[in-house]
Amino acid sequence: MINTGNRAFQVEVHLPTDRDIRANQVAVIKLQDYTAKNVLTIPINTLQTDEKGKYVMVASTDGGKTVAHKKSVTIGQSYDDKVEVAGGLQQGERLVTDGFQGLYEGQLITTQ
Repeated sequence: MINTGNRAFQVEVHLPTDRDIRANQVAVIKLQDYTAKNVLTIPINTLQTDEKGKYVMVASTDGGKTVAHKKSVTIGQSYDDKVEVAGGLQQGERLVTDGFQGLYEGQLITTQ
């Protein structure tokens, strides 16, 4: 149970026998409380928000030219610098990761 006074909780971890582990040692651990298989994740900094909700900019080829398109997305869990995309973006679409803040729908772009 989470202590309401300091938001702390106790965890009991069974450790393997190891000569380097001693009594009263301080350890940093990470608890995994969520897993999902076959999900699409993107860098969280590429996620933008407007009056309609969350979106990202993707690059697609229209008539032989590369253009920017705004794609509305639904997000799931986030961890570190990644966020899970629950809907709106398909695997294989080219996410714009540099210069996306100044792009508008249909703008011609160059790729490197």
